[in-house]
Amino acid sequence: MTKASSQEAMLPTDNIFATFGFPPDEAEELLAEADRRIGEEIALKEKLAGAVTSWMTERQLTHESAASQLGVDLSVISKVVRQHLNEFSIGDLFSMAFRTGKRFAIALH
Repeated sequence: MTKASSQEAMLPTDNIFATFGFPPDEAEELLAEADRRIGEEIALKEKLAGAVTSWMTERQLTHESAASQLGVDLSVISKVVRQHLNEFSIGDLFSMAFRTGKRFAIALH
């Protein structure tokens, strides 16, 4: 007879919450909520990056000039323009967009 391990191996599923043992209905709800929040974060990041990009277009700025005026590295501007936003927080992007002089309205629901 072998002794059972206190840690059973978990097999991966498409739902991380199910993998960690949440009941199926709760796992589905948690996954849907996580997906919704991630989607909202991505949409906000894209909107903030779009504000920076439109500012550059309106002022006919080169990447170099925009980077200089915003106080960031050229690589940062390049990533923002190409919408490669994973490494930026919402705060990072908001700070850049704010420095463009654009006005913002924040609504919490």
